[in-house]
Amino acid sequence: MENGLKNNHNFFWSMGADARLRYLTDGEPLRIDEVSPALTYIGYAPVTANPALDVWKIKKIEVIGTETITSYADGDKEYNNIWNDRLTLTYL
Repeated sequence: MENGLKNNHNFFWSMGADARLRYLTDGEPLRIDEVSPALTYIGYAPVTANPALDVWKIKKIEVIGTETITSYADGDKEYNNIWNDRLTLTYL
């Protein structure tokens, strides 16, 4: 058993930083802010993430007419944004 844990530990640390964050978040959003029926922000981060730290991937969902538009802070899916700044970030 101990050997299996050591192998998992080595695998985890052999991943890149972004891959480790994706692994820790398990693809589940940590926060959802429904600003209005037409605007929602979804934040992904490790479970214990502080909303004031730059460890968040933030998705913005807008409903305009019959279209639903999805965009990401800074135009990428990196875990490098601050949840508390979600309203003022640039989304592409």
